[in-house]
Amino acid sequence: ARDPRVKGKPCVVVQYDTTASTVRILPEDDRLVTGSKNGIIAVSYEARAQGVKRGMSVADSLKQCPELLMVQADLLTPS
Repeated sequence: ARDPRVKGKPCVVVQYDTTASTVRILPEDDRLVTGSKNGIIAVSYEARAQGVKRGMSVADSLKQCPELLMVQADLLTPS
């Protein structure tokens, strides 16, 4: 994990939300988010052990694992 705050904790990567902001999110930006309307595209082993699966909605995944951490995927676009 690039971010030490998520190491060893249940964590998912959520899709980039293009409607939330016009600001690009870069890999070095803080991408830990408190919620998302987008789908889950990657799941840590710790989250999988608690029943979280790729493609689940964030709402359903939080029911399975209330302590779940969410990281928004970065969107790199050519400058």
